[in-house]
Amino acid sequence: MGTVKELCPLLFCLAMPAIAGDPLSQPTPTETARLPVLVFRTDGRPIVDRTHIPSTLQLLSFNDSAKSGEAKVDYEGQAELSARGNSSYYFEKKSYRLELQTGSGRDRKASLLGMPADSDWVLYGSATDRSFARDILAHELWRRMGHYAVRWRYVEVFLITNQLVKAPSLAQDLGKEVPHVLAALSLNQPAAAALTFSNQQNRLGSVLADSYIGLYLLMEKIKRGKDRVDVVKLRPTDNAEPEISGGYILKKDDRGRNQRGLLTGQEFRVRYEEPKESELTAVQKQWMAKYLEDFEKALMGPNFRDIANGYPKYIDIESFVDFHWLVELGKNADGFSFSQYIHKDRGRPLSMGPVWDWDNAFGNPYFDLIRNTNGWRFETTDENDYSWYRRLFDDPDFLQRYIDRWSELRATILATSNVLAIVDGVANQLKGAHRRNSLRWEQEGRQASLRVWVGISYMDELTVLKNWITTRLNWIDSEAFPKPVANVKHAAKFGEFQVELTCSAGRLFYTTNGADPRARGGSVSRTAAEYTTPIALPPNLVITARARSDFGLWSARTIIQLLQSHADQAR
Repeated sequence: MGTVKELCPLLFCLAMPAIAGDPLSQPTPTETARLPVLVFRTDGRPIVDRTHIPSTLQLLSFNDSAKSGEAKVDYEGQAELSARGNSSYYFEKKSYRLELQTGSGRDRKASLLGMPADSDWVLYGSATDRSFARDILAHELWRRMGHYAVRWRYVEVFLITNQLVKAPSLAQDLGKEVPHVLAALSLNQPAAAALTFSNQQNRLGSVLADSYIGLYLLMEKIKRGKDRVDVVKLRPTDNAEPEISGGYILKKDDRGRNQRGLLTGQEFRVRYEEPKESELTAVQKQWMAKYLEDFEKALMGPNFRDIANGYPKYIDIESFVDFHWLVELGKNADGFSFSQYIHKDRGRPLSMGPVWDWDNAFGNPYFDLIRNTNGWRFETTDENDYSWYRRLFDDPDFLQRYIDRWSELRATILATSNVLAIVDGVANQLKGAHRRNSLRWEQEGRQASLRVWVGISYMDELTVLKNWITTRLNWIDSEAFPKPVANVKHAAKFGEFQVELTCSAGRLFYTTNGADPRARGGSVSRTAAEYTTPIALPPNLVITARARSDFGLWSARTIIQLLQSHADQAR
């Protein structure tokens, strides 16, 4: 007799392959591996607000051999920096907007650390997330679900705001000196390290140590582009269909400076992210407003489920399902309210994403709303922020797709081991850099600028995060209507296989022709049969089964197929 696991591979149960270009899919760094380093020089101008400050940038990376100890310059050029963020704007550790420029101040597209070339980047300081893993976790899960997510690399940053000597050999000197400074910063706070180098009459070492601002994420800025949000460019002359129908990038957030934004009839407020509101024609703004108005009328209307004229005409359902699950998995405090991007390509429906700003998720201890692993995030969301989803879940087919998607994701992308592997990948990269960042920004036993209590080690911090994730996944599983359990039996005497189906609640229905036993709307399909006795299972036959509750709720699917090779092996 064989088990289901041995004889009947279920659909959606294959391990996820590594994604090309994903830094977490690269070989695991050793303890001596070091992150790339960005060195900025502003020639005496501090960066304290949103003012755009010219600077020079050297990007250094280390040789593969830890013994060589010397960094090489991978990129050098002009840049512009300014502080960025909403609430994070007021933290002592700033995040920055970074724009690469030519010597004349024009945008310069360049590839940084293997990421596709562009001029606009973000240096994210993770000021509220001591693990430095929560944002990355959301981006990677969203990418693996099949959507665009910003690319990223961990880096360490020096911001030199005094007038350092501008010797032609500075880049070479940096390559030699930065490794020594990083080693010193692993043992001392920057001020102490700077004093040590000063006593050694090492001017460059002293300035570098004093200018260290910590561990950062170098990330793509969300913008239109073939390697970013891949929607067509909307031009001022595109004022009639089909051209006017895309592409737009919207953001549900505060209105932003000098923006009116767009308030729908359901009081769902968005702002124009790209093109900017000032760049759109009046006709284009009217068109987008009417599209959302038509969508809401269809969604709230009596025939809202109609495929041709209801809400399915206006939105990409899969992206809406995946976004909701990601918010619920992470129990994101911003969730359905802020930092929510939506985009619309030409001739295409409205799609959720990309995701952004997930430090307030995955049990971050600073945020009371998300600290507990039980409870649904949507239950604490304001009505206006959640009105679209609340109506979508009135459609039994949307609800069923939502239920099915969780089952699919848990077998692959959201398998506990796969999710925790992302956190482990972060830990393997940050061991030394995190300590230097802590010495720069934290004081043990006090509530520091990171807005969290910092009395535990970094590895303990990651253990807390991993335990929260595991418990959260298990809680969501416990809330699901259990799907059928299959048990394959081999009757050796007759050389036949049979499958027995059981469920903890409801009645079982199945098909043997590849069709869904559930019909659209929630009734039983005409091609489905109710399970009463074991089903013959010849090789390669596909059995699709669901449980149906007394109230008409369906479980996710269980799909059983006995491959010929497994049948031959069992015999």
